[in-house]
Amino acid sequence: PPAGEPWGLGLTSDFHTRIYRRSAGSWQPMVAPELRYGELGGLKVFDSQNALAVGESGSILRYRNGAWTAISRSTPDVHLRSVYQISDDLFIAGGGGDGGGDEQGKIYLSSGRTWSEFAVFDPTDRFLDVWGTGTSNLFAVGLYGRVKRFNGTSWTATEIPGLNALNQIWGVEANNVYAAGFDNDVVKVFKLNGSQWVPQSIPGGPRTPLSFFGFGPSDI
Repeated sequence: PPAGEPWGLGLTSDFHTRIYRRSAGSWQPMVAPELRYGELGGLKVFDSQNALAVGESGSILRYRNGAWTAISRSTPDVHLRSVYQISDDLFIAGGGGDGGGDEQGKIYLSSGRTWSEFAVFDPTDRFLDVWGTGTSNLFAVGLYGRVKRFNGTSWTATEIPGLNALNQIWGVEANNVYAAGFDNDVVKVFKLNGSQWVPQSIPGGPRTPLSFFGFGPSDI
């Protein structure tokens, strides 16, 4: 979004997810449709008048011209956790559902008005975030410290041992990538070094960061 207009997801006192936007020096809740079930899990802001939010039970909300609306989707009852844009392609990652056998970890792709399954994995591969530099370099992270990487042809799997989950991934370029997760409420950050994820030292205590973003390798 434009400078000075950050957006975010936050919890209310009764533990419901709300979309917030900072304006005139304060954070203001935005009016959005009630979800059919559950909460929002991911938010992508394209500009001051266009955004997308995803959540549980396949919920997708679109912000356009000053209003949030629920949009029709071809994603079944999969809990959607993250949305990311690469050029004209939108990727949504999630996993787990409301039963009925549709509980695999999934990544969806949209290059227009419809969504299609880009990748389907085992039920234990429930993704919490997706990031990449292009369709030939895409990462997805999720429960149990698992990392999937797509090279344009096939997926490879790695795992950071001892983690309950990796809940975020972000990078500057193809081989300058960071991931954050937790182990029994202790937050941990890793940097990709070749094929190895190397732990990073972070200030402020083990439970400080809930999210991260950057503008370059020296400004994160």
